[in-house]
Amino acid sequence: MLLRLLGYTVFVAATAFAGWPRYLSGGWNGESFDSPPPHSLKYFLTDPCLRPKDDGFAFALACTVNSTPTTEERKRWASTRTDLLEVGQIAGFTIYDLWYRRDGYSYPYFDVRSVLVKTSASEYRELNVQARNGDDFPASEIVILDGEPILVAKAHPGGNHNWETQMLYMFGPGGPVTPDFTAVHDAVAKLMPPNMHRIWVEDELASKTYSEEIWNNFNQEPRVPEDGGKIVVTYRFANGRAIVTSSKFERPTIP
Repeated sequence: MLLRLLGYTVFVAATAFAGWPRYLSGGWNGESFDSPPPHSLKYFLTDPCLRPKDDGFAFALACTVNSTPTTEERKRWASTRTDLLEVGQIAGFTIYDLWYRRDGYSYPYFDVRSVLVKTSASEYRELNVQARNGDDFPASEIVILDGEPILVAKAHPGGNHNWETQMLYMFGPGGPVTPDFTAVHDAVAKLMPPNMHRIWVEDELASKTYSEEIWNNFNQEPRVPEDGGKIVVTYRFANGRAIVTSSKFERPTIP
C-alpha cells in the first residue's frame, strides 16, 4: 500500500527558495524544507552530524542536544559508513540513493537515506532526506507515467502497517519540477461525503489509480454501507500533470 504525500507540497516549497528545494524528515524535528547549495561528493560521504552547523540536516536529525558534541558522539559519527547506489537518469541528471549506516543508533543497518542528484562533473545536490521509522526502508525508483520519467523518493512513516510515503519529482533543464496531481485530489474532494475520515490511501502509479478508504469512525469497522466507502480515481498523465479519466464512490459490502 502506498500513502502518497501530496505532490503540490514540493511545488509550494520550491517557490519559496531560489535554489533547489530539499525535503528533510529526520524524525525528531519533524519535516522541513530548505535549499542548500551544491557540494562535492566527499561532503556527503560522512555522517550528517559532522557537517557544518549551517546545514539543516544535522538539526533535522537532532545530532546533539549539547552546544558542543561529546567525545563519544564524535567517535560514533566518525564510524558512520555509507553506500552510494545509482537510481537512474532523468533529463541528463544522474540520481543516487546515499544510505548511511550510523553505529550506536536504534537499527543495526542503514538508518538514513539521502537522495543525491549529480548536477556537474564535481557537484551534487541533496534533494530528499529520510530517517528510518521502521523495519521497512524502501529505495527510490524511477517510474514512467505515459512516457514521462518520474523519480519516486520513498519511506516508511512508522507503525505496524505496510504504507509507504512517496514524493514525486520530474526534472527539467534547470532541475526538479513537481508533477501536478491537483485534478486527482480535487476529484476526491468532490466525492467525499460529510463527516467521513480518510483512513487508508493507495496510490498505484503503475495503473494510474488513486483511492481512499473512508469511514465515519476511526475506531470501528463499518457495520452498514452508510458507515463508509472507497473513492477511486483513475487518471492519465501528460505534460507533467494528471488528467482525471474516471472517479467514483463505492459503498462497502457488509457481510
